[in-house]
This record gives sequence, structure tokens and C-alpha cells, in this order.
Amino acid sequence: MISYQTCTGPTVTGSTTSSCSISCATGTKIVGAMCANNTSAAQFNQGTITDPGTNTSWSCLVKNQNATTAAIAAVATITCLPQ
Repeated sequence: MISYQTCTGPTVTGSTTSSCSISCATGTKIVGAMCANNTSAAQFNQGTITDPGTNTSWSCLVKNQNATTAAIAAVATITCLPQ
């Protein structure tokens, strides 16, 4: 059965980064993933499978590219299927 996992990083301001990590349940692997910010402010986003080969863990990192005082937070979702 297909399942979805989500995470939200802490809300930060300035040039600080926000990140979160999520994993698929035992016996499932990542088949799709996304990493985004929670605002319309310009961001640098980086989503990465943190365990290549096993493909069960995902990390999302967001940084405010303009170092403004706008609040940002990383948000991520993964899609998992049994393997």
C-alpha cells in the first residue's frame, strides 16, 4: 500500500537554515519526494536521499537566499511503497 510521510522544520528568520528529515516505514522505500519552503519568499532548497542504496530516509534543507527577516520553514513529503 502506498503511504506518505511529511515533516516541517523549525521557523527561522534571516540567513539561518531550516531543515527536517523523514523516513519510510520498515519494509518500504522512497519512490517520490519533494522539498519546499512554506512561504513565497525566495529560498535555496535542497532535498536529498540520506541513505543511498537503502532509499528510506529523506532530508530537506531550506535557506533564505536574501538573508531577510522573513520567516521560513522547510516542508517535505515522501511517497513510500513496499519493497
